[in-house]
Amino acid sequence: MQNAKDFSPYLTSFSLSVFFGITIEIVQGLFTTTRSADVFDVFANIFGATIGVLAMALFYKIKKTYKM
Repeated sequence: MQNAKDFSPYLTSFSLSVFFGITIEIVQGLFTTTRSADVFDVFANIFGATIGVLAMALFYKIKKTYKM
C-alpha cells in the first residue's frame, strides 16, 4: 500500500490545474468582451487535468516497473 505522501505531487498538480482553469473562465467572463465564461469549459479542464495526472501516474508506474 502506498502512503499519502506518494500522491501529493499528483494532487497538487490536479488542484493547480483545476484552479487555473476556473480562474481563466472567470477572467474571460469578467474582463473580455469577445469571450464568455462557460461551465462546460470548466468540466473540460477538469477532465484534462484528470487525464494528465492519470497519464503521469501510469508513466511513472511503468518506469518504476521496468527500471528505465
